[in-house]
Amino acid sequence: MTHDNEKLDPENPEQDAHAEGPIDRLVKTLWRSPLGVLGVAITTISITLMLIGTAVDLMGLVDNPYAALVTYTVLPAGMLFGLVLIPIAVFIRRWLWRKKGIDAENLQINLSNPKHRLGLIAFISLSAVNVAILIVIGYEAY
Repeated sequence: MTHDNEKLDPENPEQDAHAEGPIDRLVKTLWRSPLGVLGVAITTISITLMLIGTAVDLMGLVDNPYAALVTYTVLPAGMLFGLVLIPIAVFIRRWLWRKKGIDAENLQINLSNPKHRLGLIAFISLSAVNVAILIVIGYEAY
């Protein structure tokens, strides 16, 4: 494990080998990957603008059909695009790890580990929230 004052080299997977667990390493490397950060940013911005646009549309503050078009078609597509970029970034990072020789056992998820279970529960919960948002947006678009 590295100290807080040491700089982590994103191209050196051996530094990550001493992290607390595989999920911790994946989350940390997601933030080191420009593609992962882009996916998180696109998803977050799209969801925020969808919720604002839906609220504005339901209150009747904007009577422009193009605003509804952006809110109910463009922004959900952006959200899905961002959600697809995140696992692609993780996959690329894992591929680079394997290419540079990190053992596969360091990349496994162990559900007997409480941190891994918590990560899985957070993933399922956030996925359910995303699906619920998309269902509401899809209903409003119809």
